[in-house]
This record gives sequence, structure tokens and C-alpha cells, in this order.
Amino acid sequence: MHRLKNILISIFQIYSQIIFKKRVDVIFYYPQHFNRSNIGTNPYFDPLIMVCKENDIRYVVIEEPDGVSDKPHNINALKGDALFWTIIIFRKLLRTIFKFDYLKQEKYTAKFINIITFGKLKVNKYVTISGSMEHLFCFINKNGKVYDLQHGIIFSKHQGYFYKDGKIRDEHQVENLNFLVYGEGTYNAFYKNKVNSDIIANRIHIIGCPLENKDKTIHKSGNIIFYSLQYTSDDLWDKREFTRLFIDSLKSISKYNLPIEYKHHPRFDNSVDLQKECKEYNILEKRDRIEEIINRTKLHITYFSTTAFEFAAYGIPTYFLISDIVPDGKNIFYDEYEYPLYKDMTIREVIERLNNPIYRDEDAKIVKEWYNKFYKPFDKKAFLDTIKS
Repeated sequence: MHRLKNILISIFQIYSQIIFKKRVDVIFYYPQHFNRSNIGTNPYFDPLIMVCKENDIRYVVIEEPDGVSDKPHNINALKGDALFWTIIIFRKLLRTIFKFDYLKQEKYTAKFINIITFGKLKVNKYVTISGSMEHLFCFINKNGKVYDLQHGIIFSKHQGYFYKDGKIRDEHQVENLNFLVYGEGTYNAFYKNKVNSDIIANRIHIIGCPLENKDKTIHKSGNIIFYSLQYTSDDLWDKREFTRLFIDSLKSISKYNLPIEYKHHPRFDNSVDLQKECKEYNILEKRDRIEEIINRTKLHITYFSTTAFEFAAYGIPTYFLISDIVPDGKNIFYDEYEYPLYKDMTIREVIERLNNPIYRDEDAKIVKEWYNKFYKPFDKKAFLDTIKS
């Protein structure tokens, strides 16, 4: 009943705000679970939408429903329920009856959507995130441009974007699909395989990170060792090896008597009781926000978590727990992201280094510069120039 109500509201909103109104310049489209701001909006899109408002660019925001998300509906967005379920059902019919491949399925679904919306979803620019409906919009208006906004870390072996050799995936070679990225580090990942220079030339645009509105101050007064752990329900990694690496590192640093805190992954699956496993060590589990932990942290330790970027923003270095079984810290951060510190060093060597104020200052500056390659502050002009091009 609740779903039917949302579909009926969605039909009314889409027809009254899009079909029977003057055509907009930009459609913003995103899934509901991105409504993570304090006011229940999408913080990744909010700065982009503000640029449109400030420059009299006509736009509409459509929110894709997410039945399992605990995030609220964005009152500034149109409910996309009717559109979403129509697309899902039509796609399934095309796959089941005609055995269409993915891109052919999107092409014919786009034709159907254009018919039932009288072509009013054909606009000049579309902005999406996490790839939601990006190819569908490419086919809804082949003369328009679709911009998919980065929201996580993109590297040259990311299976959502590239093949194993770093070549851009076939579905992302659609000519009017573009990508908005945070900085040079991500931009370079798209062109690590030289063949991509011809395939996606001029389709990667650096606009900075919408969540970054100013440069962050380096913190150098913290004294704790903080672990970002990664136990989740995913079966890709050996959790026993996670635990072994964690305990071995605790043994190595126990002689320094430093306060030790840790935080589990947001999708922690309760697969391990570290208080029991590590009862001989004085460790404290925290559930604080990372921003609250940063100012008291001396060294951040993880396997391969992207929280390394969050700490680097404040000049706090990360030590990666690496083994033959869990090599991701090396493969992702050292080989791919060219992390500039502590490669081949032991954790004791790192702590001894950070005990020297001169080296600590030096490392803070180095890791901060590395961070800035990947996460530039949001550049309003760069986004405006891109969206108006």
C-alpha cells in the first residue's frame, strides 16, 4: 500500500513538474540512500544544485526509491518511484522475452520512457551518482550529456569502471557519458591504460569534491593509535587473517604504552569479538564520527580502508596492515594510489619516526599533499563551465 501511494505521488509530481512545464536544462538523479545530510538531502548534490540556482540554470531533482534505506525522502526532490518501477519492469521484459544485452536493453527502455513522458525527459544535461540510470539517460537524449559524479575511490582496476588491464569498460564507452571526479589522482586512473585516451578523450572533468568546501587544517597534537577495521559480511577477505594482523600489530606496539582505539566498519557483521580475542591488550572500541577521532590521533592503521584519505586530509598518516593473504593495502594504496609513506617499514619503525617532531611535521605535510591530489575542494567555476559546455 505504501509503495502504491508513493507511485501515485510520483506520477503526479513528474507530470506536473516535468511533463506539463517548460523543459529544464539539467536533471539530477540519485538513489534515496544518499540523503545523508542533516536536513535529509543529498550532500554530494547540494553544492551542485546551488551552482544551478545561483546561475539561473533550470533543473529538477529526481530521487530513486530505496526500500531498505533508513534515509528520509528529500522534500526538495521529486519521487522517482513511478519512473523507477516502470524502468525495472520494462527492462525485465526485454531481458526475458528478447534476450537483449545490457546496452540494447537500455536503448529500448529509453525509447519507451520517451514515449510515455512525451519526450520531456530529453534535456541537455543529466547528473547522476553511483551510475544510477546513467546509460538510460545517455539513450533518452543522445545529443545531451550525462555526468556521473564520483562518490568513492576510483582506481584503474576498479571493476565497476575498468577491465583488468585498465581499459574502460564497454558500457562506459557510450559517447555522451562523462565523469565528474574529485582530483588529479582519479583523473589519472582513467588514463592509466593509454588506449583510454582515444576512447574517452575529454570526458573526465575535475570539479573537486562537493563535500570539501575548504582546505582542512593539519592536526599534529594527537597521541592515540587508531584502527579502522574492515570486518563485513563480504566473503572477499579472510577475517582470520584480519584478526592475526591486528593482534600482531598490537604485540609490536605494546611496549610504547600508547592509547589504542578502534572502530568497526559501518557494515560490521559481528563476526568477531575483539575484546575477547585481544583481552590482554588495553584497546577501546569507539563509535564516534571520524571527525571527532581525528584530532586525538597520532597514527591511523588499517588494512586498505579509504578512511586513510579522511585522516590524510588532516595530515595524519596511515600504516597499512599487509600480508600475502591480505595484500590490498599494497595493491591499492602503494601500487595504485602511490601512497608516499612507510612502504616496507615496520610498525615500530613508523612509531619511532613519529616520536620525532621534525619527522612528524614532515610526514604530515607529505600525506596532506598526497591527499590534495585526490580530493580538491569543490570548484564552483569548474562545475559551472562543465555543465554549460
